[in-house]
Amino acid sequence: MTVGISWILEPYAVDCLTFVRGIGLTDLANRLHPGAGGRLPLMSTEEARELIESSQTQRIALLGQSGGWAFAVEYGDAVASAPHGMEQLSAGGVEAVSFHLMPWEPPSVFTYYKNGVKVCQFGLGEESRRWGVNPDLLVDRLSAAGVLHSGGSSTQELGGDQHATTSLQVITDFFEISLRRSQLEESRLSAVDYRQ
Repeated sequence: MTVGISWILEPYAVDCLTFVRGIGLTDLANRLHPGAGGRLPLMSTEEARELIESSQTQRIALLGQSGGWAFAVEYGDAVASAPHGMEQLSAGGVEAVSFHLMPWEPPSVFTYYKNGVKVCQFGLGEESRRWGVNPDLLVDRLSAAGVLHSGGSSTQELGGDQHATTSLQVITDFFEISLRRSQLEESRLSAVDYRQ
């Protein structure tokens, strides 16, 4: 079991968290914001939130690496939450796993793209409704965890919060992704500043 990322389910912790495998931080920055360049400013989560809350920008992304994946934590209007955004992030054989967090209008959405193609997508808490070229990618694991029946239909075994947390743990274990909250909140990370 990996460290996981269940803390992202707390309301307004982040707007979108995306992991990519197959490119580095500079390529990730330029796919999020063409022309971002190779030298990125450093920024804390507090500074990023202040820029969004003061309406100085509509989006900021903080970048880092964890467990063999590069990641982007987006605040504001997330590039990775849009289909074309995931297509460009995963182009050229890259894998992209994204969580678009929507506490104001559940469900939050998990999406997995590879090589520009949506492989699997579903809402956390709505795992029985899946999309992509391989929508059943995680059905066996979600069934083993009590989230779904073996045929892929929903179970009533888990409560709302436990259901989403369990699904998120299944996803993080499958892809071997993790991000400690302290890594994000106690560091100054490379930032894609869309004002530039």
